[in-house]
Amino acid sequence: MDKIRKILLVRPHVYIRDAQAITDINVFFPPVGLALLSAVLKENNYNVTVKDMHEDTWNEVISYFDSNKFDVVGITCFTGQHFNSFRLAEIAKNKMDPKPITILGGPHPSAKPIDIQIISHYSQIDFIIRGEGEKTIVELLAKLNSGEDLEIVKGITFSKNEKFLRTPDRETIENLDSLPFPDYSFLDFSKTETLNDGRLSGYKHGKGFRFAPIISSRGCPNKCQFCGIFLGKNVRFRSPENVVNEIESLYLNKKVNHFTFVDDCFNAALPRAQKICALILERKLLITWTAIARVKPISEDFLKLVKKSGCLAFNFGIESGSKKILQSIGKNIVIDDVIKTF
Repeated sequence: MDKIRKILLVRPHVYIRDAQAITDINVFFPPVGLALLSAVLKENNYNVTVKDMHEDTWNEVISYFDSNKFDVVGITCFTGQHFNSFRLAEIAKNKMDPKPITILGGPHPSAKPIDIQIISHYSQIDFIIRGEGEKTIVELLAKLNSGEDLEIVKGITFSKNEKFLRTPDRETIENLDSLPFPDYSFLDFSKTETLNDGRLSGYKHGKGFRFAPIISSRGCPNKCQFCGIFLGKNVRFRSPENVVNEIESLYLNKKVNHFTFVDDCFNAALPRAQKICALILERKLLITWTAIARVKPISEDFLKLVKKSGCLAFNFGIESGSKKILQSIGKNIVIDDVIKTF
């Protein structure tokens, strides 16, 4: 086959707003996963376009694929968004000539046996990348370019000779500092100034509010039974310096002044979280931020430090006030932990 060079990474419609809701909050969240993949692919000399279609109509989607050509279309896919992802892949296949290779990634198709169900029922999907995609997509594209056996690529699901194949899971990326910062060249951050990050419910919006997501760790050390743990059970941390370097770059170069940590548990390693806060203060970054946290480990000194460094809110997952339910779901907290932290 011809060499793969031109790649489109796309987020389809999200459709998360409830028409019957009593609130009307315009939530926008930059596609940080696609921005990371874009940075990695550009490091490997691919021509990458990121297209955020989360608000586009289907006519706009069709028009875009009618007038553009790509060798590969990579589509992000969350549960609840999945049928939109499938439809977008079908449009890409039908409107582009020659037909592009379509790759699906994200939490929804990473779940077993959903990956096999998708590949077996939706012929417009050529490959699924499961779990972390940065190393997998580079290796997959290299093997497609060279014509080598794809079965040696870990972390993919695909069809071959009318059989549905799931290669072994790929090992998680241990050194997260080795990854580049997300490539936000496609995003005009000024357009986020009147939007909400989905956590503050109007606490801070309006002119001058630009925000970006930050992934400072991957995985979670806890084992709550209801959680999919998309990024692995072994938690891996970026160094505090690397995290704050990204924050500082966005603050100085893109005028971003609010950050949303999307880690499963920001305070999983309390000394590291404290160091991030200390560096924000040391570098005099006049920012605000939010994060997801657990009610332990928490200390009063830590809460004072995070507030001083710009934290507006922690989102705590309590789940229940019942001791029996907390034990049954493996939450690893007790009611006294909740009361003490609050």
